[in-house]
Amino acid sequence: MLLPLLQLLCSPIAGAFFTFFTGPVSRIGGRKLVMILGGAFFCIGAILCAFAQDLAMLIIGRVCLGAGVGFANQVCSAMCGQNLQFAATLMCVVPICILPICCTATTV
Repeated sequence: MLLPLLQLLCSPIAGAFFTFFTGPVSRIGGRKLVMILGGAFFCIGAILCAFAQDLAMLIIGRVCLGAGVGFANQVCSAMCGQNLQFAATLMCVVPICILPICCTATTV
């Protein structure tokens, strides 16, 4: 009973946790570094989820997905205000962020 709930909630919890690190990382390396780290975490998480052999590997992948979204989420609002083209690109990326949650929810 607890494992499906953990599997479903680990990505949003990780996203909320990694949001706290966005400010210091952005101060040190700028918004570009935060977006690169967010994309890297998200890609690693997607690969881990795609090739998951067991539940632990799937949960680690979901945590990486949450970290990627947590990093990118804080910077997106500032960048969308500055660049309309980035906002259009973001509208294409958001479904990719939601897709793993939908797929996990259907397999639980």
